[in-house]
Amino acid sequence: MSEEIREPERDVPRSPFADILAGMSARIPGAVAAVFFDVEGEAIDYHSFFDPFRTRLVAAHCVVLFESARQRLQWMGCGELARLDSIGATHETVTVQVGGGYYLTVFMTAGGAGDDLETALEEAVVRLRMETGI
Repeated sequence: MSEEIREPERDVPRSPFADILAGMSARIPGAVAAVFFDVEGEAIDYHSFFDPFRTRLVAAHCVVLFESARQRLQWMGCGELARLDSIGATHETVTVQVGGGYYLTVFMTAGGAGDDLETALEEAVVRLRMETGI
């Protein structure tokens, strides 16, 4: 992963959302990026060790995967999708619906989805909902 950098990089001023994402990421071993974004894949804010452009691409990619799976499951009558996990040889992503057309994705090195992930995600979603007024 040669594109990773050692310190979180920003190209926009920090918002309260960035602080929530940074706090969550610190609790997840192997977290490389956390992105809060809307249904269009537009990043609201992020905490990332990738460059900002690559971080935004993570959000755009994950919303396409999530919405595609959500629509197919709904079409098949299988109910609503609330979370989508993607596990690869070197990295994992977890995307969850926050509500109100917003999503949260955590991008981790393989094996990063440990016991701390669930609690950190749940708490971050609650805080993001409070901050957005959902």
